[in-house]
Amino acid sequence: MGIRGRMDWAIDFFETASKDNLRLLKETLDAKHQTELGNHGEAARMLFELLIEARHAGEQVWECVSLVHLGRVYRTLRWGIAVMLFEQAIALADAIDFDRGKMMALNDLGEMKCSWGELEDSLALLEQSLSLVGAEDHAARRDVLDNLVVAHEGLDHLETCQDLLEEVVRLDRELGHENLHDDQRHLEAIRALCASEDAEGSD
Repeated sequence: MGIRGRMDWAIDFFETASKDNLRLLKETLDAKHQTELGNHGEAARMLFELLIEARHAGEQVWECVSLVHLGRVYRTLRWGIAVMLFEQAIALADAIDFDRGKMMALNDLGEMKCSWGELEDSLALLEQSLSLVGAEDHAARRDVLDNLVVAHEGLDHLETCQDLLEEVVRLDRELGHENLHDDQRHLEAIRALCASEDAEGSD
């Protein structure tokens, strides 16, 4: 299900394989490794240096991506700063017409709002994110849909949950996703709840 503790790192969409980008990629992966070791402060320091470097070099795509990654690290440290970083990433992505960057930041921010119980705001952000997912980007689509399931379930929109989960399970199978069995069980539970509501309504 959504609202995960894992770190996702959007580093697979760069078409330019310049030496600078490869170096930035390596340093980003080094920061990811620090988060996996629980060294979030060190990861934040490394990503902040990448952010400043990208900003000074005019590498605005990398600047946007670094803002998103910093936001994900700061979710573990200070949520208020994480929100600020995601909002900055959204603004920059708008300015440079970087749809994937905006999609990622909206998804992360929507996920945070959901975990705070701000479900209507979460849905608005997640729907925006979903609208920006590329047609062939099935992994990103699955991630956003997964978060939408949690927000709709929190609002007792069970039929919508069922529809969304059916697509999540389909994408799980297509992607060979590790959460396939958990999502199938979740779908079965939601179907049972929907059937129970239908039975009560017919009495």
